[in-house]
Amino acid sequence: MKLKVLIFAASFAACLLLVHFPVNASVNCVTQYGGAQICTTTGQLQINKTVWNPDSKTFVDNLSLTDHLFLSGEIVVFDISVKNTGDATFDTVSVSDTLPTFLQLASGSLNYTINNLAPGATDLREIRVVVVPASQIPASQTTLCVVNNVTATADGSSDHDSSQVCLQRKVLAAQILPPTGPAGSLFFLLGIIALGSTGLFFSKNTLLLFFRRGVK
Repeated sequence: MKLKVLIFAASFAACLLLVHFPVNASVNCVTQYGGAQICTTTGQLQINKTVWNPDSKTFVDNLSLTDHLFLSGEIVVFDISVKNTGDATFDTVSVSDTLPTFLQLASGSLNYTINNLAPGATDLREIRVVVVPASQIPASQTTLCVVNNVTATADGSSDHDSSQVCLQRKVLAAQILPPTGPAGSLFFLLGIIALGSTGLFFSKNTLLLFFRRGVK
C-alpha cells in the first residue's frame, strides 16, 4: 500500500513539473553540400537564414549548382529570422553573421543585438552582399558554392543556421575598338593617299591610251 502511494506521489510530482516548467525545443535542419541534411534539437532560441532566389522570386534555405549562379558584381540577399520559442523574454540576443570568401557586405549589419525579444516574437533582418570581381576568384574554379553561417546567443541559449549560394567566375570578352589618336589618323591618311595614287595611275594610263588611238 505504501509503495503504491509513493509511486502515485512521484507520478503526480512529475506531472506538476511538466505543467509548470514546460520544455520548449525546436528542430533545426541544415542542408550540407551534396544534399545531406542534418537535424538537431535546439533550445528556446531559434534562428533561420534564407537566401533570395532571383529565378523563383522566393526566399529558400539553400541554392545549389542547378539553381541561380551569381556572377561578379551581383547582389545576394539574405534574410535572418530570430524567434523566441520559450516562455520568457530574452533581454538581449546577440547575432553574429560570418561571410564566406568571395562575398562582401553591401548593406545591413553582420553583428547586431536584439533587445527584449518576447515569447513567440520574431526579429527579421536583411543583409545584402556582393560577389567579388572575377579577378579575385581562382581561375581554376569556374563555378563554386560557399556557405554563409549565422549564430544567435542569449542567456545560455544559442542556435545557428547556414545558407548556401553558388557562384560562377565569368570574365567578359574584351571589345576590340578601331585605333584612335595620332596613330589611327596616320593610317587613315595613308590609306586615302594609296587609294588616290591608284586612281591617278589608272586615270593617267587611260588618257595615254585614248591619246594614242586618237593620233592613229
